[in-house]
Amino acid sequence: MNRVLAPWVVGSLLASLSAQRTWIVDSMGGPGVDFTDLPAAVGAASAGDRIEVRPGAPGLVYTGFTTNRGLTVLGIGGAIQLLPSPTITVSGLPAGEQFRLAGFTTLRGHELRIAVTACAGQVHLENLHALEPGFFMPPTPSVLIADSPLVTMRDVETFGSPAVRIERSRAVLANCRLGLSSIGLGAGTGLEAIDATVSISEPIFRTGITVPAIVGTRSAIRIGGSTAGLVAAGDAQWGVPGTPIIANGGTITVDPNVQLQASPSSAPAITGTATVVFAPEPATWTSAAHPGQAMTVQASAPIGAAVVGILGLPAAPFALPIGELELQMAPLATWFVGTTGANGAFSGSVPLTTTLPRGLAFAVQPAVALAGNIRLGMPCTFVTH
Repeated sequence: MNRVLAPWVVGSLLASLSAQRTWIVDSMGGPGVDFTDLPAAVGAASAGDRIEVRPGAPGLVYTGFTTNRGLTVLGIGGAIQLLPSPTITVSGLPAGEQFRLAGFTTLRGHELRIAVTACAGQVHLENLHALEPGFFMPPTPSVLIADSPLVTMRDVETFGSPAVRIERSRAVLANCRLGLSSIGLGAGTGLEAIDATVSISEPIFRTGITVPAIVGTRSAIRIGGSTAGLVAAGDAQWGVPGTPIIANGGTITVDPNVQLQASPSSAPAITGTATVVFAPEPATWTSAAHPGQAMTVQASAPIGAAVVGILGLPAAPFALPIGELELQMAPLATWFVGTTGANGAFSGSVPLTTTLPRGLAFAVQPAVALAGNIRLGMPCTFVTH
């Protein structure tokens, strides 16, 4: 069933945008352009401002920055190229502020370099891509998240040692491709979690080498998705051994729909001292949210379950008897209603109005009903851009 993005949710955000300023960054300069690179724009912007980055001159790339303010930084008009150094650092973001970064690609031969540290406010990373590693394996994490309780990622593709490290933080990852380059080269562990709480929807984590795809230490890790979801290590074709998940302490919960591929196939998929549970783990994920186009939203749940999608604004988890609601309590809107098929998945199309401003952040979370029981699943945050 198609639903138009809830107008009262949009209206509440439009009212808050009236005091914001939009800064234009274009390496070519010209009329209406405020800056030719990101550091100067970030330095001038105030909390709540939006920075729109244009493709600029062919061959020129934009450089990283450091901030502690709630900004929205968007690559507009295609995958805007970033230099991998200096690192994009978001540190000390105050509670109540939101930082959003979306729409950038690094130069070939480089991983992303993003650090989110000591942020009490919400941080969202989306549509960020590193395509190919250099000659040597990156020796450090590509994305580091530390001491930050409200971090979400959607459609992030990168590699490193590991691709993403999460320490003493809570994070939600959806539609992320970690560990394997776009041409199939093995490029390191996908995720390392230390004393963290991590929810993963529809992963494609694949190392292609002997290192595991996920390493957990005293962490609570949930993995949900459809039969297209994959967590794999090693390479059976080339005789490279690999264990998809190694976890010591904490818990690992894996939806049986998601493929775990060890090499050889007879090897265990999960090793370590963590408590392991294989059980349905409802989740949701989306395609890109472009104003004026339809967005695909998907959810996983047990076969035959009724799924209600709830749309709202991203928020800290709120404990309910049916699970943790990770949306702002009001306003909320029903987004889609459906029943899962034989593959345990539901898919729908959501038309987005042309008047929807770029840079708005929303979250969708499934409520799943089966045999009289209702349960909240893992959410997905997305930005219109």
